[in-house]
Amino acid sequence: MTEKDDRLVNRFFAEHSEPVPDKGFSKKVMQNVPDSAWYLNRIWGTLCILTGITVFVKMKGWEILGAAFQSSFLHIYNMFMEKLSHVRLLDILPHLTLTGHTLLMFLAGGITVILVLFYNVIMDEKEG
Repeated sequence: MTEKDDRLVNRFFAEHSEPVPDKGFSKKVMQNVPDSAWYLNRIWGTLCILTGITVFVKMKGWEILGAAFQSSFLHIYNMFMEKLSHVRLLDILPHLTLTGHTLLMFLAGGITVILVLFYNVIMDEKEG
């Protein structure tokens, strides 16, 4: 379809569409949703959070994050202050000391954040 056709179709539907009355249908559907789905969702979210905390504590994540911050971010900051006008990515990369544990912690943190975001989206849709 062309842009003109899209505009014509959109205008037609805007002029001829009417809202469909709900008459309590959505409320009835939500009442028939099994409670086990809600509990399963809560249990899954709690397990994900506890797993993330356990992995963080088991791997001493505070030490890893502290070391990564001190060795990487502070060094990069100092380089920016020294060479503010001539910073190149190739100058920074050799000084980053990312170990396997550091990358694993960043990955675990990212996955945890994504899971929490999905959980919040699901809960918002349930409430709305």
